Amino acid sequence: MKNLLKDYPNGMDLDKCINTFLKELENTRVLYIIRPNHEKNSFKVGISGTGDGHGVKRLKEHRQTFGKNQRNNACTGATILYLGVTKYDKAVPIDKKNTQVARIEASVHKEFSGTYGRTQRGKELYFDLEIKKVIDYIETKKTTITSVQTPNPNPNRAVRATTRKPTAKRASARLAA
Repeated sequence: MKNLLKDYPNGMDLDKCINTFLKELENTRVLYIIRPNHEKNSFKVGISGTGDGHGVKRLKEHRQTFGKNQRNNACTGATILYLGVTKYDKAVPIDKKNTQVARIEASVHKEFSGTYGRTQRGKELYFDLEIKKVIDYIETKKTTITSVQTPNPNPNRAVRATTRKPTAKRASARLAA
């Protein structure tokens, strides 16, 4: 996993980050830490691009939710504090729990759950936790946690994590054939 924001110790404005790293976010899976400007003591750990490789998709949704940073309104916008990317690999099942970014995200939640002001607003949101602790934890885990790969019988098609349940219509079609 590569941290695109390693040269930005204070993070980067979300909109600027999307525009700057748009090319690097293509065909990737992303682990990110975002802090909304209206709530300076909280941040969210999340993932994007796990099923389709469009790592920028969830970041654009956050931009839509929080808005763009504005000089005359300090409460709009958000700051990306960590942006770890891995190359999208079709050999890793669509089920997001097998990807490196999802496994590291789960590890972060397990490590810091119950200790830092998590609320009813979601398991990804943390309050009053030093961001450096989380980033250091991610940096140590990214070398030991990898994606779970499975053989892909058809390399042009992503491996499905679940199978379709048989229905009466499909069963009768198979019998008729």
